[in-house]
Amino acid sequence: MLHEFALPALQDLFFGDDGLGNLVWMQDGAPPHFGGLPFLDENFPERWMGRGTRRYPAPYPWPPRSPDLTVADFFLWGYLKSKLYTGCVYASLDDLKEAIRREMQAVPMEIIRRSIIEGYPNRLRECVNRNGRQVETY
Repeated sequence: MLHEFALPALQDLFFGDDGLGNLVWMQDGAPPHFGGLPFLDENFPERWMGRGTRRYPAPYPWPPRSPDLTVADFFLWGYLKSKLYTGCVYASLDDLKEAIRREMQAVPMEIIRRSIIEGYPNRLRECVNRNGRQVETY
């Protein structure tokens, strides 16, 4: 997912490789995500936040009890679920994976752009207004 969708979309959004120079990637501490840590070290050197491991320590440790503020938490997962689970039953795991790939490629870039450029700063401000408490809806 990181190689196929996230990095190309970010490069498109921020106008090529040079535009990612100031971007800090936020990777939560879920153990299934540890496989992506070498990718983060390579593509976001010293610019990622997460739980990390001994082999791949996070440059910015993920704070305990932190609010989930990322675009994936507030937009992408719900959006994908609404597209993928509308009464459809997948015959195999491969069929589900293909449907996920298809839907990821179909997400309009303008929606992604608004979620990052407008939505994310708004959620950060709301988090500050709530003294760091969870921001479930905004």
